[in-house]
Amino acid sequence: MTPMISALSDCIIVDLTTQLPGPYCSMLLADMGARIIKIEPVDGDPLRTFPPLFASVNRGKQSIAINLKKEAGHEVLTRLFKQAHVVLEGFRPGVAERLGAGYDASCAANSAMVYCS
Repeated sequence: MTPMISALSDCIIVDLTTQLPGPYCSMLLADMGARIIKIEPVDGDPLRTFPPLFASVNRGKQSIAINLKKEAGHEVLTRLFKQAHVVLEGFRPGVAERLGAGYDASCAANSAMVYCS
């Protein structure tokens, strides 16, 4: 018997979302086999104050804390963008751009990537 291959098993997603809607979306993608790399601020996702909910919507994800306000954080994020197929972000208008995680920055690193806001 051959193992079942998930629909998104070859997909790498960089998840910059917080709170509930974005992490829920990436949870569904992880359930379909995508590799999710969750980017958290250095003080953690605010949803961590609700441990059961945080654990539920962030299951099956890899997580890394990156300070996007520092140049070193931008370098790490650019390396992740280069290998990603999809970027998910849920910032208010203009915030992603200020943090170096906007559409232009991500597409400069990887023009074939899908950017979801």
